[in-house]
Amino acid sequence: MKEDPSSIFNQPDFKETLAKYENMVREGTRTYFDADDLTLIAEYYASKGNPYASDKAIDYALSLYPENQDVLVFKCHSLLSGRNTDEADLLIHNLPYQNDYDTQLLYAELYLQKNDMSQTQATLNKLYEDYPHIDTILDIAQLYTDYQQKKYAYPWIQKALNENPDNLEALELMGLYQFEIQHYDQVLQCFNAILDEEPYDVNSWQNLARCYAQTKEYDKMFEAIDFAMVADETNLTTWKLKVDCHLMLEQLHEAIPCLEYIEKHVREKEPIWYILASIYFDLLDYDKMKQYTQLILDHRITASEIVDMAEICYKHALACLRTKEITACYETIELGLQYNDKYHQFYLLKGELSLLYNDTSSAKKSFKKAEAYSYNIQDTWFDIGVIYFQAFHFKEALEAFKKIEKHDYQDSFKISYLISYCYYRLGKIEKALHYMIRGAVFTSKQQLTERLKTMQELDTNFSEMAWHIYELIQNKELDPSPYLGEL
Repeated sequence: MKEDPSSIFNQPDFKETLAKYENMVREGTRTYFDADDLTLIAEYYASKGNPYASDKAIDYALSLYPENQDVLVFKCHSLLSGRNTDEADLLIHNLPYQNDYDTQLLYAELYLQKNDMSQTQATLNKLYEDYPHIDTILDIAQLYTDYQQKKYAYPWIQKALNENPDNLEALELMGLYQFEIQHYDQVLQCFNAILDEEPYDVNSWQNLARCYAQTKEYDKMFEAIDFAMVADETNLTTWKLKVDCHLMLEQLHEAIPCLEYIEKHVREKEPIWYILASIYFDLLDYDKMKQYTQLILDHRITASEIVDMAEICYKHALACLRTKEITACYETIELGLQYNDKYHQFYLLKGELSLLYNDTSSAKKSFKKAEAYSYNIQDTWFDIGVIYFQAFHFKEALEAFKKIEKHDYQDSFKISYLISYCYYRLGKIEKALHYMIRGAVFTSKQQLTERLKTMQELDTNFSEMAWHIYELIQNKELDPSPYLGEL
């Protein structure tokens, strides 16, 4: 494999040079650096996922060494990575050494980015004719791999392995290829072969973790992540994989400290805030959800390019409502409507706010809009019903729940207890019993405990009656069949 630059980055000489450069940036001065040192600093920032700082370092190098081939080549790679194809094209055609190996490789990447496969192949075939070495084969294979050109990459990868079956870089590329075509046994074989020679290779442990994620072997995924952490506990890719594994297993609390670590070490924090806000949304921790959605709102100029700002406004408004910050809730809804005035959840919140002041007329108008803009009408009816239910408007709640029953009778069994309780509170006991019996037939004991939780807090008589009927049916002392049809 290619030399891991992280070993260079950990050397005292580089750390001293980096500190000198960062001090220069802080003070806004100009200091002399060797071209190779500045190129290495730019590579360091790129490896840390900070393209802005990387570009700044290479641009400073260009100000000192405008004709340096290595610096210019790095700048070309940076432009191509950012898909600045036209600017890269101009710079590549003006490189001092047009027949240089790196220049020809840049031309091939440029053609790849333009999707000119014929010219790409011709350039790379000529490059191998001029430099018939295994390193050339591997560079060609890596380039095709980087651009997801599997069918072009594979023959070069196989060619490298034919020349040297133990070549670690070739094994890595073959492992990546096998991962793309979902041959996970071969993936494991390739990366384990690398780790036999390089047991502290972080990339290989990470790729094993990704493979185990696909095969749903989560214990082995965590084990691979732990080994990657031993090799380099600061590697952010490993931390992100750990987050992915926790989220796959719905271990939300365990994912949080990993995300907090990542947040401290990345420049672009908005995506991390978004994930944390989503986790706290699922955990119903409205204070924390409000904290992270507020951070995104404070950075909404940049965040709007990354996340759905209407969704963020909705979550923030909901958190404000649940924490009784009513004015902030209103203001955030209005901001959200500027991003998307057809986002139906805003109208659910507006309806709920109206019910706080017993303004049922305004609430109904808002709910009508929520229905009009809904992408799943049954879910919206359910949400409306729950909002009415929690506001003790049982007649309107029943109307919403009955819409679900009319639309999909079978699906309505899931809300039988809600319908039953509405009838119970409206004094229609016979109908309440009808739905209570229906609910008992299609509800497990664990589900019954959960579904009666709210009702028990409101009325112990209802929950005791529901449990009694449930037990009668379970003990076959009550035949529920006459109650399973529609009323």
